[in-house]
Amino acid sequence: MNAAPTTTPSTQGSMKTAPPLHGTPAAYREFIHEMAQLAAIHAQLAMQHAEIGDDVALEYAVRRWVAHTKAAISTMADLKALRETGRIP
Repeated sequence: MNAAPTTTPSTQGSMKTAPPLHGTPAAYREFIHEMAQLAAIHAQLAMQHAEIGDDVALEYAVRRWVAHTKAAISTMADLKALRETGRIP
């Protein structure tokens, strides 16, 4: 049994590679988006653990929530600095 992926004539040669994002405003925004998603997940978990009285899990969820929020804030400051230096519109 062959597990190799196959391509159809309509898709051959149409593979596009994404441009490098490192250091671009898009990369900053993507990271902030990711951190906001994770912060929201951990905030929800914190609420659930507070509701059921699980203090150990609550502490962990709050720490992760804060860490993801701090990462987003720090990255937003970097993005703002890029904008202020005129490197992005």
